[in-house]
Amino acid sequence: MVPLAVAFVACQPSRPKPANIVVVVLDTVRADHLSTYGYARETTPNLTRFVANATQYPRAFSSAPWTLPSHASLFTGRPPL
Repeated sequence: MVPLAVAFVACQPSRPKPANIVVVVLDTVRADHLSTYGYARETTPNLTRFVANATQYPRAFSSAPWTLPSHASLFTGRPPL
């Protein structure tokens, strides 16, 4: 017979580990001038190293042409208006 304490511990649901998410937001930067996106000059070596082991979204779009409402939409999931 299995002791009750061991059976209870075995029945505990395991909690999923939280995901590690890093959001990098660059304001007023042209993608065509970043070495990460193929620019000939080495302009962003640290970002290039970071992206080598991360998920990169080359076709991201902003919900507004201005930084403040864009960030609000990014973190709330709601439209700027």
